[in-house]
Amino acid sequence: MDRITLMAMAPSGETYLARDRVGRIWLIQPLGAGEPEVVDASVVDRAVAHGGFDKVEEAFDSWEALDRFRQERAALAVPDVVVDRERLDIDDVDEMLVVVRRWIDGSEPARARRATIALLRLPVARADAAIHERLVVILEELDQPPRRFHSQPLTADQRAARNRWDAQEHLAA
Repeated sequence: MDRITLMAMAPSGETYLARDRVGRIWLIQPLGAGEPEVVDASVVDRAVAHGGFDKVEEAFDSWEALDRFRQERAALAVPDVVVDRERLDIDDVDEMLVVVRRWIDGSEPARARRATIALLRLPVARADAAIHERLVVILEELDQPPRRFHSQPLTADQRAARNRWDAQEHLAA
């Protein structure tokens, strides 16, 4: 097998099953829904028969080509949704904030920032001081350095290694 095969996919394109070049079948889910996992062929059959997946069976030279095809096909299956921004209310903003938080927690700060800015532009956000303040707080949070990169105290071994390194620097000078 020298090609990658898209075997089946959900109409949205977010979840799909693909066979790699060595013949393994992968279940690939959206970010945050689970890691890709190797499955057997019966999962493909069940996904098509009972899960609403479309059988595809298209071969590609790369994962990138498969992904382009998947995105194009999903765009045809799922029509664009027109949102009347004037009719959105506080409950709608609250629902979107759940998504924004998920994007922040899932390491998608750029996406969360774009959504928060779009929410700030809504008439309901401009009219409600509490919602406006919540959105501003989220933007301020996004401006902070990522938590996972905070400096940690050095262990004894790390301090010893740093001291050895510093001593070598002084010897070389």
